[in-house]
Amino acid sequence: MDEQIKEYLQQLEGKVQDLTLSLHQIESRLTDEINQHRQAQIAFQKVKQELEFLATTDSLTQIPNRHCFDRYLNQEWTRLTREQASISLLLCDVDYFKEYNDAYGHQAGDNCLRMVAQTLKNGVQRPADLVARYGGDEFAVVLPKTNLFGAVKIAEKMLIDVAKLQIPNPSSDNSQVVTISIGIASQIPACGQSVETLINQADQALYQAKTEGKNRFVVSS
Repeated sequence: MDEQIKEYLQQLEGKVQDLTLSLHQIESRLTDEINQHRQAQIAFQKVKQELEFLATTDSLTQIPNRHCFDRYLNQEWTRLTREQASISLLLCDVDYFKEYNDAYGHQAGDNCLRMVAQTLKNGVQRPADLVARYGGDEFAVVLPKTNLFGAVKIAEKMLIDVAKLQIPNPSSDNSQVVTISIGIASQIPACGQSVETLINQADQALYQAKTEGKNRFVVSS
């Protein structure tokens, strides 16, 4: 009888060992699968971020593109309509850029745009401020919760900073270096008012700056 019990206990111990081994194997496989899933999630998030960057960044200047500008301006316009706070918009254009391209070639023109873009980007300090490529040789600056006085200060600095780049441009009629013109619009959004109003005001001010001799800013009246 004792031998039978001993044999039974040995068999039971063997089964427990086999079961423990199986549990360890299952746990190991689950751990591997969890790690693989976590790595897949990390890879997915990385790809997602890269796609988002490509979709919202101008490939030449590496600043936000027109799509990003449109989305952000509409978002801030809606938010500031609720809060009844000021929003300012600067539209900037590189003076005599066609002539610069004709004189130096498109590669030099691209380098010029990159330098101007980074200079404008460095001209704002707050994370909420957005500098984007608006199209061609035009750039846009969205300044949430910034009144006209604040927008003018930023425009003055940008004019000076771009001129300080000392990019030669003999084709310019009013300067020997690359300069920009800026149109400024600022208002407190009202319910039922379209953001296009702000854009049109800044665009008209930019046109006036160009016709008045360039290398200056004009405030929308």
